[in-house]
Order: sequence, then C-alpha cells, then structure tokens
Amino acid sequence: MSESTNKKASNPWITSILLTLAATVVAMAQNKPVTILPIIMEFLNVDIAKAGLMMSVFALSGLLLALPAGYICQKLSPNKTILLALLFVAVGSVFGALTNSFSILLFTRFIEGAGMGLVIVAAPAFISILFSPDEIGKPMGIFSVYMTVGTVLIFNLAPALAKGSAWKASWWLIAAASAVMIALVQFFAKMPEVDGAGEGEESGQPSMKDALKSKSLWMIGLAYFMFATTLFYANTYLPTYLQKVFQMEAQKASLLATIPALLGVVSAPLYGTIADKMKAKKKIMLFGLLVFAPVMAGVLLVPESMLVVMLVLWGLLVMGFPAIIMASAPETVPSVALAGIAMAILAFFQNLGGFIGPAVYGNILASQGWATTGIFLVPLGILAVIFGAQVKIK
Repeated sequence: MSESTNKKASNPWITSILLTLAATVVAMAQNKPVTILPIIMEFLNVDIAKAGLMMSVFALSGLLLALPAGYICQKLSPNKTILLALLFVAVGSVFGALTNSFSILLFTRFIEGAGMGLVIVAAPAFISILFSPDEIGKPMGIFSVYMTVGTVLIFNLAPALAKGSAWKASWWLIAAASAVMIALVQFFAKMPEVDGAGEGEESGQPSMKDALKSKSLWMIGLAYFMFATTLFYANTYLPTYLQKVFQMEAQKASLLATIPALLGVVSAPLYGTIADKMKAKKKIMLFGLLVFAPVMAGVLLVPESMLVVMLVLWGLLVMGFPAIIMASAPETVPSVALAGIAMAILAFFQNLGGFIGPAVYGNILASQGWATTGIFLVPLGILAVIFGAQVKIK
C-alpha cells in the first residue's frame, strides 16, 4: 500500500485484478471487429478500406483523449474514471449493435475508443495508489497483460458468436461484460484517500503543472515512444513478413506472430516480481530499452531456422519491461495523487507510437525492403536508452 494513503484499501490485490479485468474487457471491445471483418463488410456493404476505419477511429479517440484523461483522472479519481471508461464502452457497444448504418457504427467505435483512452490512464494510476513503490512491479506486470488476454479471448469468441451474419453478438457481449464490470468496480474497487487528490495549487498540494515540469516524466515518455513505435510497426507487419519472405501459410504465420505476446503473459509479471525483489526498476527498464530494437531487428534479419528463437527472445526479453515503465512513471512525479498525469503522458506517447510507427516504417519498408527496415529500428533503440538513462526514479 502506498505510504501516501490515509487509509488502507481492504483488498488491494482483488482491486488490482478487477482493474485488469476491466481493461481486458476494453481490449476485447477494441479488437472485436478484427476476426469478423468479412462478415461485417458483407452485411454493411463496405470495402476493406472502409472496414479498417473501425480500428482507426477507435485508436484516434484514444490518442486524442490520452492527455485530457490525466486531468479527468486527477479531478474525478481513478475509480470514477474507470467507471466512465466502461460506460463509454457499454454505450458505444449497445448503439453499435442497434445500428445498420456504417457511419453511425464508426461514431460508436469512436465512443468506445474513449473508454480505452481513459482506462489505460486510470487503471495503472489506481494500482500505483494501492501498492508502495517496492511492491508495484508484480501487480503492474499482471495488469500489463490485459491487451494480450483480451485479444486472445475476443479472437476466439467473435467468430464463434458470429454464425451466419450475427456479427452483432460480439457487440452485445461487450456491452454485457462492461455492465458487469461497472457493477464490480463500483462495489469492490474502492479508492483509498490520497494526500493531494483532487486539490490544486491553492491548497499547497502538487498540481498538474508540477507533474508536467518533471524532466524524468518526459524522458520516460520519450523512451516509451521509441519502444511503442517499434512494437506497433513490428506487430503490424510481422505476419505479412512471414508470409512474403518465408512463404508461410496465413494460419502458420499468425500462430508464430502470437509467440511474443503469449510469452509476455509470463515475462511481464516475472519482470515485475524481479524488480520488486531487487529494487531495481531503472536497471531492468534500461535493460529492456537496450535489447528491444536489436531483438526486433533480428527477427527481420535471421534465417528461418533461427526465427522461432528470435520470437521467443522477443517475448521473454522485450515484452516484460513495459510493465516496469508503467510501474516507474508514477515515481517521476511529486505525488502519487499525480499518477494519473504520469500515466496520461505514457498513454499519449504509446498511442503516438502506434499512430506513427506503422505509417513511417511502412514507407521505409515499401522503398527499402525488410532487411533495411530492420536496421532502421536500431537508432530508435539507441535514442530510447539515451532518454531512459536520464530518468530519475524516487
């Protein structure tokens, strides 16, 4: 439990698991169209370019809301912000299920995306309040697997539910799951009192301006941006690379492409546990920043016989350390009450990397080829280490 709290939350681990489940539902909402796009395209009579907008507008909403989410989280409190996030997802899913208009469906996806923009800021901020800096690594590591778990769940559930043209079943599923999580968070995820929460400069407590003045916060954000740019590029094009270069069937390529994410379910909590026991968050963060670019570049440079080895290294060495960055960010600001602002900066840089990475490196790929693109990942790794080395963690 954070020393900055005035009273103890009754069950910090139960609360932390609930927050992870809430974020998992939002991740399911984000990815629910992916595996049933052909059904949606046929039902709504749209082409693949338009259908892809369902993912783009969701991501755009999260990007636009990333920084405001920190302010909202500070003013409302993290648990109320999470309830608001789940409400956005529930409302967006209900109206999405009720419409037969693609334009309206896109608008509902934008509403759902606001839920992601809020939850990825508020949930880690909440966890940072529940646990002390020496204990936060493991719960943050567990939380960080929400996207992998949510994606795997909806990738299997959506096609099973969408028999015939019943693609809307996934929308109703997410609406129901969001409603359940709203009830659980409301009754079981109570906020402890935090010194300075909801207060401003006039009270003498640290304010949003104090958080934004932290050099370490911006340095850790920029380091995370370098990683996110590389990760989103790699995730976007890895299945295509495996099919084009090694002539793999789509199913096999997709299976291999999931290896890093699945291993991340193990490595993220493990990294967090090690960081807690060794009290070495910065060292582990720098290790991750040092290895991510060479490992991801190596996937594009090694022969097929070494491919699985590189993908395993990607999962074990790379996919665990983002949890350490999330655990460290609240320690770069003056007060735990400003954790939401810290997570908002991380969310902004994460979404910016996701927006820029596939586009920029996609153009390099088109003009220079796979191997050269892999080499171009290395400068981002160097910059990430430079930025990360300047981070001071309390």
